[in-house]
Amino acid sequence: MKAKTRAYAYAFLFAGLTVLSGLAFVNNVSAVARWWMAFNASGGDAALVPATCPGIIPWLDWSAVDYSCVATFIPFLGFLLITLGLGRVIAGNQQDPESFPFFKGYDQLNIALGLIGTLWGIIIIGFFQMDSITMGHLMMCLHTALFSTLVAVAWVFIFDHGILRPLVLDVLQGLQGSEHEDEDILQVLGKLTESAAGLCDVWDGNRDHLTALNDSIARAHSGLQELGSVGKNVGDILSRELTASAKSFITEMEKSSAQLASRQERMEAAFQERQAKLDVNMSETTRLLGFLTSLLSGMQSAQENFAAAAEKLAAENATLVSGIGAERTASGILRGKVAELQGESEGRRKQIEELLEKMKAAEESFNKRHDALRAENDRIASELAKVEGEKSAAEREARENQGRAEKAETLLEKIKSAFNV
Repeated sequence: MKAKTRAYAYAFLFAGLTVLSGLAFVNNVSAVARWWMAFNASGGDAALVPATCPGIIPWLDWSAVDYSCVATFIPFLGFLLITLGLGRVIAGNQQDPESFPFFKGYDQLNIALGLIGTLWGIIIIGFFQMDSITMGHLMMCLHTALFSTLVAVAWVFIFDHGILRPLVLDVLQGLQGSEHEDEDILQVLGKLTESAAGLCDVWDGNRDHLTALNDSIARAHSGLQELGSVGKNVGDILSRELTASAKSFITEMEKSSAQLASRQERMEAAFQERQAKLDVNMSETTRLLGFLTSLLSGMQSAQENFAAAAEKLAAENATLVSGIGAERTASGILRGKVAELQGESEGRRKQIEELLEKMKAAEESFNKRHDALRAENDRIASELAKVEGEKSAAEREARENQGRAEKAETLLEKIKSAFNV
């Protein structure tokens, strides 16, 4: 009963892990699908494509680092097969301990998937426009190439053979080895008696079988040695393929780095050329600014005579400008609302048209007021010019009167001197 309870506990545990890894796999597939849609929409321009895309389950985005989906598919497949195998054992079906809970060729399938993910991570680089690829996109391809093989190797040689397979085989042996423990003791004794009765005959025949068994063991030993050599050859082939893939990926990265460096040099040269143009424009702007400053200083000295009137007109003008600015802002807002509300009722459209007419009338009133103020300004300027002319005439007349007064005083002095006064 303990073995069956433990089998149920492991079945529920691995079922939960199957659901979790399945969600991670689905989230990884959704992230890859979103990334590919963005990639196709941009036409391979890395500047328009994000390095990564979120999936449909945000709290599992940390697992979506492999854009071949191998890193999430391998655990999902393994936990699913373990759960199904434990279910068959609990149901009482006999299982083969050599392949339980997986199937023959399961390890080779995982290694092949890892290598496919590595090749796919390298192939993705070729779809980008080389002059727009960034370090973030290179890291995405590198994660795809490395994490797929890393997960496959770790799953097969660490989790599968080191942890999971011995764990479930222990459960299998506990169930298949204890399923007849409840047999009646008398029946067991009867079977033992029958077996002992024929033991002598079997013993004589077993000598030949032992000889054949020794020969079979020797052949199995030689087969195991051959299998070991085959496994070593497979390991060497995998090592060479991984080394070649890594070298190829490093070569592609070096090419991409060289292209990035040349692109950066071109950008720096263009930046320096633009900076030189900006310097020239800045010097020209500074010269023009000095000229404008001197011109403004001259104009300022000329406008000092009109300071009082100008201040009054400026205050009125500022008030009117702020009013028309507010009206124009309101007009822009209302025009935008009119564009959004074109499908609404005719009554609201009439109200908006009336409001626009009022605004137009207000704008016309402002223009008239502005023209009147301009005419008033011209009138004041002409009056000031007239006053200046009168002032000049008065000054000339005063000088003439002063000259006459001086002549009269001279004449008076002569008269006084003539009469000895």
